[in-house]
Amino acid sequence: MLLSDVAEPGGDPTHAHAHAHGHGHGKADGAGEEAEVAVKEKKSVSMGHLVAGGLSGALSRTLTAPLDRLKILYEVQADHSMKRSMWRDLKAIGEREGMRGYFRGNGANVLKIVPKMALKFYGFEFFKNAFMADDASQVTFTQRLLAGMSSAAVSQFTIQPLDCVKVRIAASDAARYKGIIDCVTKMWRYEGLRAFYNGVVPSVTGIIPSMGVDLAIYDSLKSVYRNHLAPRLAEPDEEISDAIPAPALLVIGMISTSAAYAVGQPFGLIRARLMVQGVNTGYESRYSGAIDVIRQTVKRTASAALVS
Repeated sequence: MLLSDVAEPGGDPTHAHAHAHGHGHGKADGAGEEAEVAVKEKKSVSMGHLVAGGLSGALSRTLTAPLDRLKILYEVQADHSMKRSMWRDLKAIGEREGMRGYFRGNGANVLKIVPKMALKFYGFEFFKNAFMADDASQVTFTQRLLAGMSSAAVSQFTIQPLDCVKVRIAASDAARYKGIIDCVTKMWRYEGLRAFYNGVVPSVTGIIPSMGVDLAIYDSLKSVYRNHLAPRLAEPDEEISDAIPAPALLVIGMISTSAAYAVGQPFGLIRARLMVQGVNTGYESRYSGAIDVIRQTVKRTASAALVS
């Protein structure tokens, strides 16, 4: 979804300052108070969306944690020996590690939600203001696209250490890493800071086309709804609103997110295989970089393995 649909930047403080000087101190105080209230309300709404998004994100990731762990296990294996069937492999995790095995790595996954959302949200507003012209109402789709891609790249780079910890825990059993603190401690002790940024190039590179597809499809489908579906669904004398109902936004978001996931999946496989390389991980260091992952993967299992 476009973050601008959630909140728009506050008023122009320069304009408010000029208005105050032109209408005397009384009106200046009133205008200043109104501007301050508006800013506080805007921050409150933004924080509310951030908290709500964080809670819903934590819930959704916890509910889908077993499938997410299975996906990571599929990604990091080199010979596809595990892939017999999804249900059989899910059952095997439970038999081998118990119920807790389905949620390995979910703690780090939940921890990164709020910082990632905050960086994307406020980063989007920052970059949008940087890219747009003086008139905020004239923000173009290209400017929104660039802002979304830039904020996504910054947020992904920032949360990369947590992402790496999540993948390492999910790709191993409890005997190797007891939890987040144990994983972080061992990574730092045996491999240093660099280990936390294994796979950062495909991670950041992959988020750019993925976010581009997400934003482009989302914005286009909103336009289709407003211009074509809304007039057909409205009553003859009913005024057509620009607001899109929540169910329609949910469907649009699901379509755009699914397309973005399809575009980003090859990058996800590459970064996962680089992330698990290191000392005491149980995975041998067989790749020299992202290009080498592609070369060896294609050589062993053909190009279909890149979207496994």
